Amino acid sequence: LFIQYNVLDRAILKLENNFNDILELKQIQLDLKYKMFSIIKDEEEYNSQKHEKPLSMVNTCSDWNNIEQDDFAN
Repeated sequence: LFIQYNVLDRAILKLENNFNDILELKQIQLDLKYKMFSIIKDEEEYNSQKHEKPLSMVNTCSDWNNIEQDDFAN
């Protein structure tokens, strides 16, 4: 996405006075920027949540990726 954003930036510079195309490319850039920030936010939330383990479960689950299975086993 970052590469696409930079390519659009270069294309906008080359268009010079073609305002309609510039506006369209700027909108695409804004959409890409929104997607990038959304991905970063989702990744940060995921990373912060995957490290949160309920203290009562620390010794009962050996594999935190399969916590549901361990819950039923206990």
